[in-house]
Amino acid sequence: MVHHLYFADKLDSPRKHRFPERFMDDISALVSTMANDIVTRFQKDIEMVERLNVSLAFFLNDLLSIMDRGFVFSLVKAYFKQVSSKLHILPNPSILVSLRLDFLRIICSHEHYVTLNLPCSLLTPPSSPSPSVSSATSQVA
Repeated sequence: MVHHLYFADKLDSPRKHRFPERFMDDISALVSTMANDIVTRFQKDIEMVERLNVSLAFFLNDLLSIMDRGFVFSLVKAYFKQVSSKLHILPNPSILVSLRLDFLRIICSHEHYVTLNLPCSLLTPPSSPSPSVSSATSQVA
């Protein structure tokens, strides 16, 4: 995908305009299909499902660097919805919970994950709810 962006001279274009809508719909369908496979096959072939889950997480992690990040987070949300819907009906969901945590660990390992999840309005750190003597004097000065 980066190779395509380079040769199409779109690396400097806004993230929302780098890929056509049809391609983004295909990515959504791919993520939905893979999440569905993870949810339906996790009891049959756990090794294959673990690899599929990790591959999907790393794919989305990579997409955070090149695609519209809001779109990528919507894909993460869709994955979590599919997995969570299955969790509620299972008597012992420990394997599926473990898969979901592995997925989240990989997504959170993105270099800008924390920055991407900070609220936009808070550019300065909030004051402490119970300031100490040293922090109270530093706020006055």
